[in-house]
Amino acid sequence: MALIMNMFPNPKQMMAAIGVWSTSMMAGLALGPVIGGALLNSFWWGSVFLIGVPVMILLLAAGPALLPESKNPHAGRLDLFSVALSLAAILPFIYGLKELARSGFGVWPVVAVVVGVVFGVVFVLRQRGLASPLLDIRLFAIPAVSGALILSLLVSSVQGGSAFLLTQHMQLVDDLSPLAAGLWMLVPSFALVIGIQIVTNLSAKIRPAFILMGGTIIAAIGMVVLTQLSVGGIGTLILGLSIVFFGVSPAGPLISQLVMRASPPERAGSAASLASTGGELGVALGIATLGSLAAAVYQSKVTVPANVPSDAAGQAHESIAGAFVASAKLPGDLANSVLTTARDAFNSSVSLTATVCAVAFVALAALTYATLRAIAPLGGQGGGEAPPPPEEAP
Repeated sequence: MALIMNMFPNPKQMMAAIGVWSTSMMAGLALGPVIGGALLNSFWWGSVFLIGVPVMILLLAAGPALLPESKNPHAGRLDLFSVALSLAAILPFIYGLKELARSGFGVWPVVAVVVGVVFGVVFVLRQRGLASPLLDIRLFAIPAVSGALILSLLVSSVQGGSAFLLTQHMQLVDDLSPLAAGLWMLVPSFALVIGIQIVTNLSAKIRPAFILMGGTIIAAIGMVVLTQLSVGGIGTLILGLSIVFFGVSPAGPLISQLVMRASPPERAGSAASLASTGGELGVALGIATLGSLAAAVYQSKVTVPANVPSDAAGQAHESIAGAFVASAKLPGDLANSVLTTARDAFNSSVSLTATVCAVAFVALAALTYATLRAIAPLGGQGGGEAPPPPEEAP
């Protein structure tokens, strides 16, 4: 993003470049499950991690010749202590959330969440005091930046968490192979790419807040469709997910532009890192929170037959993946009974999670209006009504 901002100072060119960047990224996300499914069909599960190797080799070979150099000549050194603090904040927090959902209230999961929050506060305080912070917290003083980043975090959480559950639904409930699930995911990914192309043109004339609000409402409608999921109902799943992906399509290109254009040019790298970090962190938190919610609902809904051995019953009760492991040890009729109740319970958990996501998207529409409504369309030379950047720390 920092490179794009420096290479294309003209707003219209920057808008087109971000559209190409977003489309390329979404195309990669669409191809990833297909390539991964093909590898899983032919090789061992670890083969999917090798996808990045040829891509990185290509980058190392072509990058120096194709990518213009752009750096801050006065940049500070990497603060390794801040890196350690960020890990100490995120890992215990997510672990605690997952354990609370899996095992219910317990002392150690609560302690883990509290420890994560405490380290998170220490991390923020340290960033505020550093001349060259790992994460430039001062950019949050710009309303357009803070509003866009919060929206990016929450949209990524809902989208990432729901997509994770729905791909599980396709394989474990609808009984699709990894390759078939990846091919089906091309349909909503295509809807996402179409949405990005439409947004690139609309953003020159319509305020970004209104585009993002409309998108979140459309995504909420898609989630309502997903509340009607049934075992074997792949058509409903793909329709609902396509509507959701079309609805969230404005978030990537518009939020990136809002953050970059509202930030001072000398902090382009920091702004780009905030935008990327917010999206990736949102996906991780969404998988943790929505996955934990779905796990808790699944465990409350699943009913394991009484004649199932205790160890297999425990596996089936913990998760639908555990139910598949347990069923492999059981005779045919009993195995089918375990899988049936597990699939019904997981389908119910995904439907309830979709309801929560629908409400979340409506809330995001209200948040978008409250934080971003003053920003003008992005087709002009200005980036909207953003106040001057905060003063540099001494």
